Amino acid sequence: MKLQEKIDVAEDAVEFKDEDKTLRAWGDFPVEEQALQVYTRPIYLRFRAELRKVTSYNVHHVGHETYDVSPIKNYVYGYGSRSYKVEANLEAENYNCECYKFSRDGLLCCHIFRVMMQLGNIDRIPEKYILKRWRIPEEIIVEEKLELPKVPVDRKMSNKERQQLRYGTMCNNFTKVAKIASTSDKGKALADKYMQALEKELLDMKASESAKRKKRKNATTAQDDAQDGEGANDGGLDSFSQFDHVQDPVYVPKQGRPAEKRKQSGLHLKSSKVVKCSVCGSIQHTAATCKDKITPVPEPKEFDFFREMV
Repeated sequence: MKLQEKIDVAEDAVEFKDEDKTLRAWGDFPVEEQALQVYTRPIYLRFRAELRKVTSYNVHHVGHETYDVSPIKNYVYGYGSRSYKVEANLEAENYNCECYKFSRDGLLCCHIFRVMMQLGNIDRIPEKYILKRWRIPEEIIVEEKLELPKVPVDRKMSNKERQQLRYGTMCNNFTKVAKIASTSDKGKALADKYMQALEKELLDMKASESAKRKKRKNATTAQDDAQDGEGANDGGLDSFSQFDHVQDPVYVPKQGRPAEKRKQSGLHLKSSKVVKCSVCGSIQHTAATCKDKITPVPEPKEFDFFREMV
């Protein structure tokens, strides 16, 4: 975990330096332009240091493919004061040096670059001498572009086709922005800020257009109603013109006490107690409407005579 954390910190530092500073080539060699595009920043700096040491050596042709590279001064930093033998085969693009820097560090040495300069083959570094681990990593996010509909030549585009064309174009443009913004949290926060503002502005525009369409529709409907009324009149006169003086009747409130709107308390609620009939005990009716109640027998008429005398 500590090793991985150390690697992550180093990568973040390199990315920060790449964003903060722009490297420039030291000389006019085409091979340096290639290294600037291929190598990572730390490896390019090491490559440039080797390329600068080219000015510290002379080269002499010894044999068929052998060259002697000797220092101009007595001492060269990192290599001392000794000379080195370099074997160069231009057709096969093979280079070997006695310092074995490529076998040790994975980079060509200044002695090989001095021989390449002597032979006039300083245009590019052979691909086999550019190790994969020193290259700039490939991009993780690949832009996925939508295929845009073809614009017809013989006819006018429909509304659906124009919408698809606008949608595809905006998706491709937003993909580029998303790729740039996804490189850091700061970029994502900035993109989110403008995306939210853009979304709000688009929704407001849509609501405004909807209100305008609704207003135009209402105005058109009122105009049509007015035209229909004019067409129904005989002689082009407004049939309702004679009733223009008639107004709505005066509002009279209902008589009696108005209904209460207040929230009733528990005292006004119906009782939860079951009321039973006192005659038969049924809960379907009361004693007043019970059929089992004894009906009083009417008195005979002969008693009426004695009641009158009394």
